[in-house]
Amino acid sequence: MTVGQRCHQSLPWLCCAPHSLHCCREMDTRYPSSETVFEYYVDVKNRQWLNWDTKLSGSFKPRADIPAYRMLVPTVDTTRNMFVAGSLVRSSCHTLIVGAVGV
Repeated sequence: MTVGQRCHQSLPWLCCAPHSLHCCREMDTRYPSSETVFEYYVDVKNRQWLNWDTKLSGSFKPRADIPAYRMLVPTVDTTRNMFVAGSLVRSSCHTLIVGAVGV
């Protein structure tokens, strides 16, 4: 197993373990087999795996006065990435996110 594969497998636990390790011990830790672990997050309150799309409101309306390249559109990817980045920053981990804008 390469370092990259280990990193991808440990990322979900890295982000949620400090806050919900006790929860994971008391819940069914199996996630639906139709998708990958990256499609789900641990809902600590209800002690279950939930799909990231449950965090989307579905009522996003772009503002006419903001150009498209300045908007952050709420998608599963942006929601998941904001959660991961926020968890790393709150844990005092140095974080750098790179990539092209979605224009």
